[in-house]
Amino acid sequence: AITYRELEAKGILTPKTVDAYLAGVKAELTPENGEMDDESLWRLLTLADALVFASVSGAYFKSLSGLYPLAYTAAEKLVTPILSADLKQPRHVRRQMVAMFAGVDDIMSQWGRPTINAKEYVTLPSVLSEGQLNLPVSQVFTIYHSEMID
Repeated sequence: AITYRELEAKGILTPKTVDAYLAGVKAELTPENGEMDDESLWRLLTLADALVFASVSGAYFKSLSGLYPLAYTAAEKLVTPILSADLKQPRHVRRQMVAMFAGVDDIMSQWGRPTINAKEYVTLPSVLSEGQLNLPVSQVFTIYHSEMID
């Protein structure tokens, strides 16, 4: 949302850009057939991004709901809190990202698909308060040990 707002402020988001974006989404995704398939997660993430893009650019992407009804509905649920959030402070951005990662896993579970555990495995830069900066690392972070070997 922040990136798209900056692009719009710089005049980069034009009607031509919006048309190209929508064409790219339609070219990249195959329409849903009413069942979950290997493209379900990709549709969900792409449509979530498209809905954020549409909200910033003023585009009307409702045509996507007919091609991808399941992913579109789920993507709307994911992005609605982001679009209404105050994203001016890093901790608010992080909070929304973590909520979205958890939401993706919830949706994948509801669809009977494997979760991606992004909440555990995606790395976001830390936004630490003054108090947290003075704490030992073990009090600020959960440290995992892995048996994986290169």
